[in-house]
Amino acid sequence: MKLSQKHKICMIHCGEAGKKWEILHERLRQIDFWPDNQKKNAMNLEDYSAILVDEAHLLSTEKLELLLECVKEQPVIFSSDVEDMISPKEIDRSGMHRIEHLPEVQIFRLTNRIRTNAEYLAVVLNDRYYYDEEGYLRSSTQARKEMSDVRKLFHDLNQAKESLALIILGNKEVYGRLLNLLQG
Repeated sequence: MKLSQKHKICMIHCGEAGKKWEILHERLRQIDFWPDNQKKNAMNLEDYSAILVDEAHLLSTEKLELLLECVKEQPVIFSSDVEDMISPKEIDRSGMHRIEHLPEVQIFRLTNRIRTNAEYLAVVLNDRYYYDEEGYLRSSTQARKEMSDVRKLFHDLNQAKESLALIILGNKEVYGRLLNLLQG
């Protein structure tokens, strides 16, 4: 936000932001928001003072190479959280490996101090959640443009710094799996 007060910024979002980014784009005219799934050809990035890539761990190698071809002299800031991965199928680590080995790259790692919620009240796991054949938590309702239920759940869980309440509602399978995890 501060950078956009004096400079035109391009924000490329690699996650499942849906309508949320469109709302921000309408309000913040100095920042152009581009979901990465719309970028298939060369992009004109000359007018931007900086390029910000959010959730870069979800950026494919092909789209990363396309982006790097379009960048001239502007700084590119990649933010990522490899712990945001829900299953191994969702991430191709080759993009992150490529980013980490770019010339002149500087890597900064954030600590858990970024979490502000000491307690997160309650997260409900109802009958729409299940474990697939590979043992990953899934949801029977998957929105097309919005974040999946499991990804929303992960973000809710990730916000808790110290304690969290899980409410298992009408779902014996998930309840049993969680008990097994806790008994370890």
